Amino acid sequence: MFVSFASVDTVKDYLDRFEKLSKEQPGSAPWSFRIDRGEHDKHVLFGGITHGNEVGSLPALIELADKLLTGDIDFGGTVSIVLGNVEACLAGERFIEADLNRVFLDGAPESAEKVRALEMMPLFEGVDLFIDFHQTIEPSEQPFFIFPYHKGGYDWARILGSEIGLVTRDPERSFAQGQVCADEYARGLGIPGITIEMGQKGLTEMAFQLTSQCCLRAIETMDRIASGETRESIVESDGKNHLRCYEIQYAQEFRSEFMALDPGLKNFTQVKAGEVIGKMDEEGSPLVVPMDGCLLFPKYPKRSEDGSAISPYPSEIYNLAIPLLENPEIAYSRT
Repeated sequence: MFVSFASVDTVKDYLDRFEKLSKEQPGSAPWSFRIDRGEHDKHVLFGGITHGNEVGSLPALIELADKLLTGDIDFGGTVSIVLGNVEACLAGERFIEADLNRVFLDGAPESAEKVRALEMMPLFEGVDLFIDFHQTIEPSEQPFFIFPYHKGGYDWARILGSEIGLVTRDPERSFAQGQVCADEYARGLGIPGITIEMGQKGLTEMAFQLTSQCCLRAIETMDRIASGETRESIVESDGKNHLRCYEIQYAQEFRSEFMALDPGLKNFTQVKAGEVIGKMDEEGSPLVVPMDGCLLFPKYPKRSEDGSAISPYPSEIYNLAIPLLENPEIAYSRT
């Protein structure tokens, strides 16, 4: 139903097109689109550019909105689409004053992003599924879902892309004290909330195809649920594989402005315990990997001529994830 990706438009062109569509079918917040066919009460919310420089979902989300309006894509319930940090997107930045994907709570410090999060919160009312489309800063060996384990989200991830891995954690372990992500906010309301990382930031074929796939599978499945099937029965009857699951076991604190990774490291690059992947300090002490695993979220901060990182500094320069040897429902039931 989606045309193949061949981006000739700029990000500004995509934003202009979405703004026009959202004026035809406005949601309950600025920069949101909502269409309700009224045949059943199921409601799916899709989020894009929560980080302003992660623009890969834009072409497919706009095409989805357009095809829902014209009837080329049929769905009996409600679809909402929200573009998160448009101001940062226009500036080509991840955020303006604060990370929007950390401030979905009333007690967050004041910022432009907190204002935006408060605008977005009413969009979650009555929603049955929230999918947030993200991209990584550096290249990735593979796309991946990332969210703390919960049965509903896990089943939905199997439906959306059982061939895609999941980076997860014990649901009793919070992401970070005093910070709430958009998908975490959804889960707090009892809504399955899923984040998918679709490779390196930018307008890419991978991002277009994954966004399209997830959107279509979500609304097709919601139609089936509205007709009487259950999420669990769909997972089983369609033979959806269990996900390859990983858990972050280590985060390397950014301890020196001269700490630096070797060039070219990617998300899911496999490393071995004892491997040197950079330097710790100005003297060039080796940055040694403490355990076998896969790199996640390697950071390459901007640097001055002397090699020192330029503020703002990352809190960690990389994370390490290891495969879970058993299904997370079993692994986390013992904690």
